[in-house]
Amino acid sequence: MIKKKICFSFLVLGTLLFPTMGLGEDFGHTKDQQVQFSTEIEQKTNTKALLSTLNLEVSIKNRIKLREAQLDKEELETEQTRIQDEIDNLEKHFSEATADFERLATGVDSARFAEKRSDTFSWQEELVSLLKPALRELKTLTINAREKTSLHAEIAHHVDQQPIAKNALKQLQYQIAETDNPDLKHKLESLLPEWRNINEQLDSKLEVLRFELNNIEQRDKPFIDNLQDSTGHFFRNRGLYLACAITAFLLTLFCFSTARKLFQKHVTAFHPKNRSLFARLSDILFKLSGLIVASLSLFVVFYMVGDWTLLSLLVIFTIAILWSFRMMIPKFWMQGEILLNIGSVREGERLMFHGVPWLVRRINMYTSLENPDLDIQLRLPIEKLIGHYSREWTSDEPWFPCRKNDWLILSDGSFGKAISLSHEFVTLLERGGSRKTYQTSDFLNLAPRNLSTNFRVKAVFGISYKHQQQITEQLPQVLLSYLQEQFTVAGHADQLLDLQVSFLQAGASSLDLIVIADFKGTAAPFYKSMHSDIQRYCVEACTKNNWEIPFPQLTIHKSEVN
Repeated sequence: MIKKKICFSFLVLGTLLFPTMGLGEDFGHTKDQQVQFSTEIEQKTNTKALLSTLNLEVSIKNRIKLREAQLDKEELETEQTRIQDEIDNLEKHFSEATADFERLATGVDSARFAEKRSDTFSWQEELVSLLKPALRELKTLTINAREKTSLHAEIAHHVDQQPIAKNALKQLQYQIAETDNPDLKHKLESLLPEWRNINEQLDSKLEVLRFELNNIEQRDKPFIDNLQDSTGHFFRNRGLYLACAITAFLLTLFCFSTARKLFQKHVTAFHPKNRSLFARLSDILFKLSGLIVASLSLFVVFYMVGDWTLLSLLVIFTIAILWSFRMMIPKFWMQGEILLNIGSVREGERLMFHGVPWLVRRINMYTSLENPDLDIQLRLPIEKLIGHYSREWTSDEPWFPCRKNDWLILSDGSFGKAISLSHEFVTLLERGGSRKTYQTSDFLNLAPRNLSTNFRVKAVFGISYKHQQQITEQLPQVLLSYLQEQFTVAGHADQLLDLQVSFLQAGASSLDLIVIADFKGTAAPFYKSMHSDIQRYCVEACTKNNWEIPFPQLTIHKSEVN
């Protein structure tokens, strides 16, 4: 919502500043231009329209006198009320005709010079008076179009009424000519002045309206000419004021920024490395003061040059921003707490974001987060931290299940080397060269087992019951020695941490031995092959030492029949 209001304020500001500057004689007149404009109108005054309007005034005035005479003679109260209403209506038409005559003669509406006084104070009126210059400019944008539209509508209405009134007058004249009854004829003739006056009013009003429309159309200039005049006037006058105001704004911000850097450089308490509450609070207040003073410089510049339109537009823009920000005060308060390092997220603590733990390196308007194991950093706007919580951490807490180039085995059976790690995706390079990519959240849900931090291989091997006397001590020792020799031959001796062979259990068909081999993480690429290698070494040891390898047997005991 705030973004939409600010964008609307900029749109109004740009629209009012540019098109209203120098649109010919229609907008932004000086006093000399207004005098010249009035002279041109006087020279183009339509004498016929003036005479028509003057005759209309005389006709209405005579009708008023006639009605007043009837009112004095009338005794019935209802008739007196009706005649008085007619007199009031005629006086209204007489006032309109007088105003039309004056407007035709001078080319100016005298109503605009009428004094308007306000005896009581009203803050609404004061606010409107402050914004009036901008509203006047906004109204001026469409004044010609609105006037022309209104005049076209009035002309169309009067044109529609004109034939109706003429037909009514003809019908009345026809009735008078056709009747022989003196009373009826006298009554009909009494209606003639009113309907002649109606027709005269319509004709006069149409001439006035067409005259005004013609004047507006003559004042109109081509769009290209208006655009050229607007551009030139803008850069000569108001554009210069706007450039000065923006320069003052930027210069003020630069001065405050330079002063803040000097303080940070020479005053220990304000040094950037000093992340105390006082230093943070001072930094925020310094930035806020610079912004306020820079904004005030805009008002000062517009006030000094006397450009009340730009000043009122700036007031509108400022009010729009403040009105939009009023709902964001709680959000700004929480951001301020985080900036001061007293909020829910603090520097040097552990934060969960996108399902991955992060170390909060530095809090500012853009906060720096780091994951040591992923070896990546995030730069987040401070508002993204609202609603999150950080905590203290210990050195034995991992930041991610693995690092780049670690060998992993997942719960879905995937086995490979992590070649790409981020908080978004993890890619495994499997044996043979194929690659498998997981979203980080899915990868973590598969409980990755990191083999690059050492691993253990277990293998169970069965020996025949005929070696029962040797199975607990002698046979495991012989097998252990043989396995050590084979690992040395295979080049895994340096990677072998521990090797154990012991009796596990007496199975249904065999005596089972268990081989437990612990390897360093460097042997992780051979994890899958280690299982088959140990089984192979055990079979070779049995062959070499003539140990019988049993297979599942089914023994049937036959009972003796008497």
